[in-house]
Amino acid sequence: MTNPYIIFKEEFIQGVRELEPSTTYILKTLTQRAAKRWKEMFEAEKAPYILSANEAKAKRPPKEKRKTAVKLGELNKKLTINQRKAVERLGFGSLLNVQCNMLPRDFIWKLVEHFNPKTRTLEFGRLRTYEITTADVARALGLKLGGVPIPTNCEDDHVKHIESLFLEKGEKMTRGLTVKMMDHVFEKKTSGTKFKTAYVLYALCCFLCPTTKDEAGPKLFPGVMDLDAIPHYA
Repeated sequence: MTNPYIIFKEEFIQGVRELEPSTTYILKTLTQRAAKRWKEMFEAEKAPYILSANEAKAKRPPKEKRKTAVKLGELNKKLTINQRKAVERLGFGSLLNVQCNMLPRDFIWKLVEHFNPKTRTLEFGRLRTYEITTADVARALGLKLGGVPIPTNCEDDHVKHIESLFLEKGEKMTRGLTVKMMDHVFEKKTSGTKFKTAYVLYALCCFLCPTTKDEAGPKLFPGVMDLDAIPHYA
């Protein structure tokens, strides 16, 4: 983390919860207490957190241009009719019309501030807590929600399958499947297994569960081994 206040806030909240384990606090209350304490602190007290933030910033690699939902929208515009039909058969038809609207920065920060990742809830006071469920996400994205758990345990056969689809004979995958590799597939305008596998992995790593790099990691490979099973995944 490169923000000294964020470093302090997490340490403060963790400290309160450790000192008062029997007390249940909503995240907003702890955040307000942390903000109040930060404002009251002298510069000398803030110095260690500022130093930690600067050290983290110095170690951070150069920011790369990442693929986002905007890129997914751009890809969708280039798909042929047959490719769009193939995507619809996968159960991803709603993603063909995905649009990215700009939201106020303050609104986004407010949501982040009130979101508790451990409980997957938005907390707006003790009596206004909203759980974000898988069904909510599926409904918002227009995706069908099946009942079969998505496989994530990547085995050697899964990697070999992806290598056989996207790499030249004899080549080995050293990391995940890069977006650049998938872009080459889309340019060929085909709509078979290779295209469908690439589209699902592209949608996953760029939009549905974006990664820190422009690539689909091995953890995503098991989910595309059986393309016919994708509409049934939860």
